[in-house]
Amino acid sequence: MKILVFSLRYSKFGWLSVFPQVRGHVLAKYLRQLGEDAEFRALPVEGHFDVAICADYQGDARWLSLLQERMTGLTARRMFCMVDYGATKHPSAPMAEWFAARGGVLCHLRERSLAAHEHYIGLGVDDVVRYDPTRARGLFQGLLTKFPGTKHRDDAAARMMLLDDVLRTRRVAAARERDLEDRIAKLERETQTLRVRIDSSAAQSDSLRGVIARVETLRKDRETELAALRLELQRLKEIDLKPRPTRPPT
Repeated sequence: MKILVFSLRYSKFGWLSVFPQVRGHVLAKYLRQLGEDAEFRALPVEGHFDVAICADYQGDARWLSLLQERMTGLTARRMFCMVDYGATKHPSAPMAEWFAARGGVLCHLRERSLAAHEHYIGLGVDDVVRYDPTRARGLFQGLLTKFPGTKHRDDAAARMMLLDDVLRTRRVAAARERDLEDRIAKLERETQTLRVRIDSSAAQSDSLRGVIARVETLRKDRETELAALRLELQRLKEIDLKPRPTRPPT
């Protein structure tokens, strides 16, 4: 499947002129990682594609007119645009309706039920971006140290409390993860030892069959416990996928 992610090269509207090209580049990058033949290009683009995705942020009717003008020569079997959470009764409704008639609308957020032509895709960032709560806390601490009388003092202090909670949770999770890894390693050693004992006992006389059965039961119990620990470890490693603290109430 040939996929084009595109945006306006230069927009007449300043608020549309920077972010879309970054977003389009990252989207095309991840589509390629999924095995798709995807590329990002700024308009004008000529050619036919299986899918064309507009990476520009949702614009109004004026923006749509400009986009249609720059899209001359570009055709696709299906076309999509991206919005926050749908565009019904929104200034960008003309854009959404135009793309819906040609493919659909890709929504980042689940703020309401999706229309038939809307598809939830979630949010993502480039893999070079890393959330660092320690550095974030340091920035707020530096603000309060250099400007103790700033009007943003309460807001900064509240955010530092949230970051302290994040860091505390991470420390607890890291300790639990190390403990689980140690227990998994121990259980793997015990399981291997039990397998050796079973293999050795298999050659013995019928009088040892009872011992073999007990050892086999013990091995199965260890493997069940091992599977549960691995599942818990995987959940801990996915903790960074959870939503980050939002702006605290003022």
